[in-house]
Amino acid sequence: MDTNSYILSINRDFPSSNGFTPSLGLGAGYMSISQDTVSLNLVDIEDAFDKELNTDNIEGLDGYDKTVFTYQFKAGLSKELTEKSELYIEGAYSKTGDYSTGSGNQEIDWKGLGMYSARAGLIFKF
Repeated sequence: MDTNSYILSINRDFPSSNGFTPSLGLGAGYMSISQDTVSLNLVDIEDAFDKELNTDNIEGLDGYDKTVFTYQFKAGLSKELTEKSELYIEGAYSKTGDYSTGSGNQEIDWKGLGMYSARAGLIFKF
């Protein structure tokens, strides 16, 4: 599965006198999701349950391309190193809206995809 997110965020810094600056952010946008066709060999599952699931023992799931709404929450902290540089860390949670793929006996209702991410880096001011 491949995903690409495009999110517009609004961030708010909360400066303090100790040189640390906490921040919060909210974002919204969309995510494109692409999945290749998947084939499952059902032999092991059939053996485990002593049940025949499919006459050819192969189950397939068609590939798909979807674009869905996504939103994001962010929190971070930066520390001024010099007048023109800062060190920062940031954590974020992104989640898509619900969506469906496939049709008939291959239809799957997804309750959205969620992702946690973290970043750290240096900011240089010119």
